[in-house]
Amino acid sequence: MSLSKDPSLRLTMAGKILLRALRASSVDADGWSRIVDAVPPHRQEVVARLARECANSWQLLADRLAERTAEGSTEVG
Repeated sequence: MSLSKDPSLRLTMAGKILLRALRASSVDADGWSRIVDAVPPHRQEVVARLARECANSWQLLADRLAERTAEGSTEVG
């Protein structure tokens, strides 16, 4: 089942935000190349900084989900 069809995500505000963020982040290599080419030289540094901040936020989300998954697996066993 696709995440976007999961009612527990699709029908909650937090789930909708997550689905939108995932959609916006799923860009292929050609798409990233076009985005890089579109950033004017005088904005490259700030866009790079913002991209790193986004990457850090995604990493934090992944870490928290991994922790919850690990906690759930220890409770069962």
